[in-house]
Amino acid sequence: MTAGLALTIDDVAELRVRTSATEVQAAVRGDARSPRDEFRNPGFVDRQAEAELMFEGLRSSMGPHFWLVVAPPGLGKSSFLNYMWTRFKAQDPGWEVRAANVRDLVEPQSREPASLVARFFGPELDNSADHDVAGQVAKVIAADGRSYLCLLDSAELLNEHVVVRIRKYFSDIYQLTGAWASDQGIGRVALVVASQLDAGWMGTVPTPGFLPMPLTALTRDDIRESLRELAVNTGSDFGYQEHERVSAHLGELSAGVPELLATCLGWIEESRWANLERLAEENIFQELGHPYVRDRLLSSSSLLPLTASDPGGKRRQVVEEALRLLIPYRLFTQSHLRQHLRHGSRLSSHLFSVDWSAEDLWNAISNSALIDRGRHDPWLTVQPAIRRLLFRYFYPTGHERAQAQRIALAFTQIWSQGQEGNNQVAGLAECMWHEAALVRISEPTHLETKVRQSAIATAARLRPTEYYSVNELKQLLAERLEVDAELRELLGNAIAAYGSLANIVTSSQEPL
Repeated sequence: MTAGLALTIDDVAELRVRTSATEVQAAVRGDARSPRDEFRNPGFVDRQAEAELMFEGLRSSMGPHFWLVVAPPGLGKSSFLNYMWTRFKAQDPGWEVRAANVRDLVEPQSREPASLVARFFGPELDNSADHDVAGQVAKVIAADGRSYLCLLDSAELLNEHVVVRIRKYFSDIYQLTGAWASDQGIGRVALVVASQLDAGWMGTVPTPGFLPMPLTALTRDDIRESLRELAVNTGSDFGYQEHERVSAHLGELSAGVPELLATCLGWIEESRWANLERLAEENIFQELGHPYVRDRLLSSSSLLPLTASDPGGKRRQVVEEALRLLIPYRLFTQSHLRQHLRHGSRLSSHLFSVDWSAEDLWNAISNSALIDRGRHDPWLTVQPAIRRLLFRYFYPTGHERAQAQRIALAFTQIWSQGQEGNNQVAGLAECMWHEAALVRISEPTHLETKVRQSAIATAARLRPTEYYSVNELKQLLAERLEVDAELRELLGNAIAAYGSLANIVTSSQEPL
């Protein structure tokens, strides 16, 4: 790790891989009392590394001072902001912490850019003239010498025009107070925004730019910690093996999504820890998981956040149907969508009924709250935990899941052969993942053998390009497989097969 602002995004990922949730908490706690003594919520169990990164950045005169916490519904954005509020209040009295939730601003004028910015800095500024807000705020900061941390939640409810104006106001305030103002005894301004979308917030202009903080799902260690804490709080006592079994069921049921995990833990508490074997049954997912998927992930505000009008919800239904067809894929492009838009297909008919083109539908999917905003690839991905929940929701039986994977594998094999260079490697890695997923469903006892065969066949399909030899592509594929955490989790007990995949794809030499 680097000195100064000691953590980077990559450092956080490394820290979370090699350190359990409990160890991370101990590393950043700094005293005998955990922040979770004040803030108990399963949505925050595994946010300590991210919080430390942001905390150090905000307090440093070097920054970064503007952050975007971005994730689909239920990943714990509000919990994260609440924790940052608590931590700054407790550990840095030199900061004035102000918060606003767009969801609570019911009056239209309260969502106007000037009014919204002014409310962070005092009631006397609420009626400030639009053009004078930045100057007035800068005077407030200069006068009292304190730094202001502004936390804005539910920012996806703001249209992009308002977002652009808010960014401009905060940029002006930042420039007027000076990025190095704290070194001269004058406060500065910092802004943390939580949103399901990144529209309008990202980009290098105006300065300073926002650093994204994508929130991920909780790990198995975090779920174990949440279950252990619930057991302690409710006076329940059961052995290690039982704890491990229930934790595994919770991981499958919630996919590590904090909001759904909280629902599952509530069910355990209400059931007084009885009938825990039900957690492995499909009907309990229907009882606990379906409401979250239906009402949160597949709501109009999630699927069509930028659409002003959708009479009868028909366009939302079209997006949902398209997602049902795309959700078996870990990555997808317009080609993946267009295979389902052949003349006479069900999706094509639905598209015609709402007067949309294929491009309109693709744009709607791209702008939905479910897309993983932390990636910069030439394709789209749904946030992995969300994708797993949607796949289970759309394909409730083993037969349906296997068939969905067969269709996805067949198309991915064709699609990958049309790719070049590193994109070809990505496509073939996806072929391996689909085949492993299919075998895991339909022939689990043959998983290790089938995966080895898949690795050999995949390596044989690599084609040299103008810039890459086959051996170079094999090395790229091996490196991609080595960091594929989802494939590692999918293989489970066949971990020996996973450990040899990189060797298999690189073992044969490129023919002369």
